[in-house]
Amino acid sequence: IIEHINQPFQLARTEAFIGTSVGIAVYPDDADSAEALLTYADTAMYRAKEKGRNTYAFYTDSITREADRKLQIANQLRRALARDELVLYFQPQIDLSSGVIVGAEALIRWQHPDEGLLTPNAFVSIAEERGLIHEISRWVISRGCQQLGQWQSQGFQLTVALNVSARDFSYDDFTDDIASIIELSDVDPGGLELELTESGIMENADSVLEALNEIRDMGINLSVDDFGTGYSSFSYLKYLPINKLKIDRSFIHDLESDSGDATIVSAVIDVGKNFGLRVVAEGVESAVQEQLL
Repeated sequence: IIEHINQPFQLARTEAFIGTSVGIAVYPDDADSAEALLTYADTAMYRAKEKGRNTYAFYTDSITREADRKLQIANQLRRALARDELVLYFQPQIDLSSGVIVGAEALIRWQHPDEGLLTPNAFVSIAEERGLIHEISRWVISRGCQQLGQWQSQGFQLTVALNVSARDFSYDDFTDDIASIIELSDVDPGGLELELTESGIMENADSVLEALNEIRDMGINLSVDDFGTGYSSFSYLKYLPINKLKIDRSFIHDLESDSGDATIVSAVIDVGKNFGLRVVAEGVESAVQEQLL
């Protein structure tokens, strides 16, 4: 089925292609009614899409358990926002030439009442799927601005970096929300930095670019997070209004022992310098790594 649907065809004067994702449920092993089989096949189809699309997946009990888990997390996450269970931790950003802390990245955590402290890996993708990410991002920006305001009032000239999702830019009022939060927090927007992953930027390049220009016009800094792990297309560095590249921690972890990682890190640093961008290395945990950087 997939092979046949993948065949090119003419649409007006253009050669077009269609992909397909197939979900499969088996009678009677999975279910014995048409309604249940269709439901399970539909669930399996979404698993096929998660695997990269244009493929197939069989229904399994684990798919149902995963779906139930996602639903449970989504429902609990809605309550978490109301109950103030989310919290920000701040990871320092240090100038290697002076050793001075020049900024901090805000890292969201969920203080789950039953499961303890959860990292974003446990809930952010679910929040994006269920349409909750925009509310979470607003919360992150609001709390981040509150903390930035406290530091600025104490005389600290720091930059606070906040992670946002590419999904946020699908909301027409996202930039208005940011402007409103900054005004209410009474912070210098020059101390604020928003981070997007390069894959998120490239997937929604046109809609994201307009919003990024609006944000940059507010005086807010912009950075590309996890640089080198996604599309790594240098072309977008020419026209995106960004200030900073962040080297993913996966390249830093084995920096002293992996020549490939060292080459990639060196290349990213050179690219950043040539484009006039600041460069941040994530996850520096040893003196050797610091010296190499």
